[in-house]
Amino acid sequence: MVEPATRMTTPAENEARIAESLMVLPTAIDRLQHLIDLSKGDVPLGEGGRGEASRVAGCQAQVWVVAEERGGCWGFRSDSDAPMVKAVARVLCQIYSGATAGEIAGFEPTLLETTGIAQNLTPTRREGARRIVEKIRGCAARAAST
Repeated sequence: MVEPATRMTTPAENEARIAESLMVLPTAIDRLQHLIDLSKGDVPLGEGGRGEASRVAGCQAQVWVVAEERGGCWGFRSDSDAPMVKAVARVLCQIYSGATAGEIAGFEPTLLETTGIAQNLTPTRREGARRIVEKIRGCAARAAST
C-alpha cells in the first residue's frame, strides 16, 4: 500500500526541501550516492506492485511506480532492479507525493539538474527519469479523469 502524505504539499515545496538536504553534500556524485544509499532501505513493492500496469515503459532497467490517492492527495512509491534507477525513481516519487492531480500535471522537476545529478546520468538514465515523471503524471491524470 502507498501512503499518501497526511498533509498536502506541493511538488515545488517537496523539491526545495529535498534539494536543500542534498546540497549540504559537496559533490553531485556524493548526492547521487546518498540517494542510492537511502533507496537501499526501501521496502520492495513485491509481486503485487511489480505488475505490468505499474511498469514504466521505455526504461532500460525494470522500474515500477505505484500510486494511491486519498482525499485529493497523491502518494507514490517505486522500485527497480537497478540501484541508480531505484534512487532516481524514489526521489521523483517523493517530489510528487502529497500533491493534487493538478499540481502533479503542472510541475516539471528540476532537482536532478540543479543538484548536478543529471550530469552524472547517462542519456539513457535521463530518459528513464523523464519516463518515470510521465508515469507519475499518467497515474494522477487517469484517476482524475474517471
